[in-house]
Amino acid sequence: MPVEAIEINSWTHLLGELEPWLDSTFENSFYFRGQPDFTWGLIPSLSRSFGTVTSSQALHIESKLYFSFAEQAHLHLNMPKEVAPGETLTWWWTLMQHYNAPTRLLDWTGSPYVALYYAVKDRFSEPGMVWAFDSNLLHNHWPDEIRQSIQSGHMLDRWFRDAGSAAHYLPCRLSRPVERLIAQQARFTVCTQILGQHHRIFDWDDVGNYNRKRLLIPSRLKPEFLTRLRAMNISASALSPGLDGIGRNTAELLQMMANQISATNSANTAPPHIND
Repeated sequence: MPVEAIEINSWTHLLGELEPWLDSTFENSFYFRGQPDFTWGLIPSLSRSFGTVTSSQALHIESKLYFSFAEQAHLHLNMPKEVAPGETLTWWWTLMQHYNAPTRLLDWTGSPYVALYYAVKDRFSEPGMVWAFDSNLLHNHWPDEIRQSIQSGHMLDRWFRDAGSAAHYLPCRLSRPVERLIAQQARFTVCTQILGQHHRIFDWDDVGNYNRKRLLIPSRLKPEFLTRLRAMNISASALSPGLDGIGRNTAELLQMMANQISATNSANTAPPHIND
C-alpha cells in the first residue's frame, strides 16, 4: 500500500523512527534521500529539465548529453584509473552525476543522517522530507530477463536505450567512488524507462510498509536539527571535501546565525502576556 508520511515532532521522535533502520552490518541495503521541500517528488535531474516529451525524444537528448560529456571527460580525468574501456552506461551516468551533469539517476545515501541534512539545510519556511526504503524490495519487481542479466553479469544498456521499456528500478553505485561520494555514502537508483518517476516505489500496493518510510520534518525543527547534525560533523564541509565545501559551509553558518538572530528578535518583540 502507498506509504503515508510520518510527521516528526522532536529529535527523540526522529531517532525512534530511524532506530529500526540503523543496520549493524557492514554493507546495508537501506537507501535514504532528503529533500528540503516535502512537495517534491523523486524525479531525476534529467527529467526535471524536460517539458512535454516522448520517451524517444528524451532518449535522443540523453544520448547527446552522454556523448558530449564522454568525448571531453578524458581531458580532465586520470586515465585509465577513472575511465576504462567498455564501461556501462550506468557507470558513465554515476560519473556524470558526480560532476553535476543531468542524468536519469537519482541520488541516495546509506546514512539517514546525511539524508536528514539535505532535508533541513535550506528552505526553512517549508517542511522537508526524508525518504527511505530497503533496496532488496526492488528485486521482487524485476522481470526474469533483468534478473537473469544481472545474475549473469550481462550489461543492461539495451534496456536503457529502449523507448518502450517498462519502468523497472535498479540500485547502482560508482565502482570507483571519489572522495565526495564516499563522504556522502552515495548510492543511486536508475529506471529502465527514461521518464520513470522514482516515487512510484513508494506507491506500490503489493509491498508492505515495513521496508519503506517517509518522514516529514516540520520547518520549525529544521534549525535545531541542522545544529545537531553539525555537532555530529555532518555539514557542507564534511560532505563536500575541498574549498567548494568550505564555501558552502560558510554560507550555511551565515544562514544559521541569521535564523538564530531572527528568532531571538521575534521573541524579544513579542507582546507581553497579560494575566486575567
